[in-house]
Amino acid sequence: MTKKKSGRKKNFAPPTLGRRIMGWSITGAICLGLVYGAYDLFQFCVRSDLFMVKEVRILGTELLTKSEILREMDIPARVRLWQIEPERIEAALIRLNLVDSVQVRRVLPQTLAVEVLERKPVARWQDPATHEVYVLDEKRWLLATLGELEERMTRNGISRREIGPLPLIVCDRSVRGWAPGDRLDVDGLEDVLNTYDVLWTRGENWIASIDRFEYVDALHGWKIKCREVAEEIRLGRTNLTQRLGKIDPVWRLLESEEIRVAYIDLRFDEQGVAIKPLNIGVMEWMELTNRETSTERMIG
Repeated sequence: MTKKKSGRKKNFAPPTLGRRIMGWSITGAICLGLVYGAYDLFQFCVRSDLFMVKEVRILGTELLTKSEILREMDIPARVRLWQIEPERIEAALIRLNLVDSVQVRRVLPQTLAVEVLERKPVARWQDPATHEVYVLDEKRWLLATLGELEERMTRNGISRREIGPLPLIVCDRSVRGWAPGDRLDVDGLEDVLNTYDVLWTRGENWIASIDRFEYVDALHGWKIKCREVAEEIRLGRTNLTQRLGKIDPVWRLLESEEIRVAYIDLRFDEQGVAIKPLNIGVMEWMELTNRETSTERMIG
């Protein structure tokens, strides 16, 4: 015969005051230990050399030297990684005329990475007052004097071929004190320089023949003076990017047929390209292109 379990619940006595005090003491001791441990770890990080900057890694520079970058960064010889202010360093470096953009990153445990994008010289311009020659980028910024650029290239082992031919920009500007950091404000110049840079990078043959870009006036716009095949290329003042893109096939045709021309006129857009040959007769031209006018021969 089994005993029936009693339906009465067991009553547990509440913890005594002594037990409560003991529990609070243990909990408090654990919390205090955690706080002290965190504080001790913080002090270790602050005082130790574990996060001391041991390397400044500079990427993307060709014309600028590491010593120039470090001088502008102006960081102490002994500094911990968490003490570095990337925004301050970026603001200091962006003031250099040859710097287009910069990014500073902390790389644990001891490295500071500085990524620099330099401005690329694409042309040169002569100050009408001082006759000093400056180099400028595709955004029209004067970067440095030509002499300074050549010194940098020699010092850093950069060949002129890597930089490019740097055609001359001819335009009337106000006579004032020009200096690196100034910007040329000429209608259409940025389109011309941007497209020229793209075509040079692409390796189009005719680019190497450019001697200078000339700004005629607000009505006639731009023209290009060349050393081979064509004496000049007329661009005008609108659709400059599209017009510059049309030169290469025309140039290759003239070069392959050994035809020299007084000019290549690109201002007709949809109608084609007008040229004035110097060493080919009308009949020969008609056989070559199946098109001609009384004063100009058309392609396209």
